[in-house]
Amino acid sequence: PAPVDPQTLQRHFRVTTIEEPPFLFLDPNRTAAGPHHGDMTGLVVEMMNELSAIANFTYTMTLVGDNKYGAIDVQNGVVTASGMIGEVVRCESDLSASPLSITAERLEYVSFASAWMDYGLVLHRQKLTPKEPKLFAFLDPFDNVLWIVIVAVLFATAVLLALVRRISPHARNP
Repeated sequence: PAPVDPQTLQRHFRVTTIEEPPFLFLDPNRTAAGPHHGDMTGLVVEMMNELSAIANFTYTMTLVGDNKYGAIDVQNGVVTASGMIGEVVRCESDLSASPLSITAERLEYVSFASAWMDYGLVLHRQKLTPKEPKLFAFLDPFDNVLWIVIVAVLFATAVLLALVRRISPHARNP
């Protein structure tokens, strides 16, 4: 590809976003005319402010019209898209800044920057060190006291059944 001249790059961007705390909050005292850049706070606004200062551009941030992230529907070769994805595909916005999932379907029609946050569930556990196998490892699931109680109950049940058999008149002659 040919080198890009920084002087010809666009310096004002139309950014679409969606209200999703903590990424974006709307000021409850905003005007009835609709939310605009001054009425928004949150992680997305802070990120865009930092990026615009570093890369020397300006932007106008607006909420997506249908309050959706965006789905793509292709029927008979005609592509329709909703939400933020739709605004970018239809060139109503230059980009979107939001906690939007990257899917294979969306990748066909828009490009994504690197994920700047991942808030998925992650489990961590301590790495196990291998132990030498023990002969009585099958006893490990329970505490020693519990095994003693199990053996005692088993013995008591056997004695009780033997005693009942001895006392019962029906046990000797079936």
